[in-house]
Amino acid sequence: MSKEYNFKSTGKKYEDVIKERNYVNKINSEKIPFGIKTPLESGVLNNENLFKMHFSLKDQIEDNFKNLLLTRKGEKVGSNFGTNLRKVFYLKNKDEIQEIAMLEISNAVETYLPIINLIDSTISESKTGKNSGSIYDLTIQYRISGVDKTKKITVKIDTAG
Repeated sequence: MSKEYNFKSTGKKYEDVIKERNYVNKINSEKIPFGIKTPLESGVLNNENLFKMHFSLKDQIEDNFKNLLLTRKGEKVGSNFGTNLRKVFYLKNKDEIQEIAMLEISNAVETYLPIINLIDSTISESKTGKNSGSIYDLTIQYRISGVDKTKKITVKIDTAG
């Protein structure tokens, strides 16, 4: 038994699709993506393709700074990008940790993100991690050149391995 289908009510007319796309393009023409947002997520906006994107330079710089802090040197093949913060936090003397961590971060920022001006940092031990390691909260206060507002970023460093 075959049924009869009426296809007149399905889909959209070609002219309507073109009008809709032109309207969407006019709305979003001012938003140009700067880079991929991390951690990776599926893109949903019209200007996003496969992944979610950053649409402001400030957001992209902040994301790059976070990735610089959390990437270990040598983790990216053929590059010295990143920091050795995890190794620094194995030191026992907390005064040494603060000083060496800021030196490590300063060197990385100077090399890879000179647009960031470091202002201050604090380190606190948040709790004991697995395998008798410690978890530290490293909070860095910074400013992006050309932006008046001071920002903070906090990263967790787990010394448990």
